[in-house]
Amino acid sequence: MRVVHIPGHKNGPADAISRDNLGMFFAQVPRAARTSTQVPQEVSRLLCEAHMDWTSPTWAQELTGFLRQDWQNQLERPTAQGPRGTGTSAREWERSHSR
Repeated sequence: MRVVHIPGHKNGPADAISRDNLGMFFAQVPRAARTSTQVPQEVSRLLCEAHMDWTSPTWAQELTGFLRQDWQNQLERPTAQGPRGTGTSAREWERSHSR
């Protein structure tokens, strides 16, 4: 993983959030969700516990494992809306439309 600072004038949405200017943020990203999303407990543990070493291979493996697992869950989970309002999971929709 590589972390790079992007100056605020080149990354308006992040700059707006860092300044707690939600009006500016939503003006730049009108399709952004207007309700908060709970951070999964595993992400909080990986990012916030004092003994975590973000540079260790073990930490990177744990984060990667979580992200892969969560992505798989998102693909398999049926949603009320689903892709294009179908009520199916993203993976099911993709399979049925990839001919």
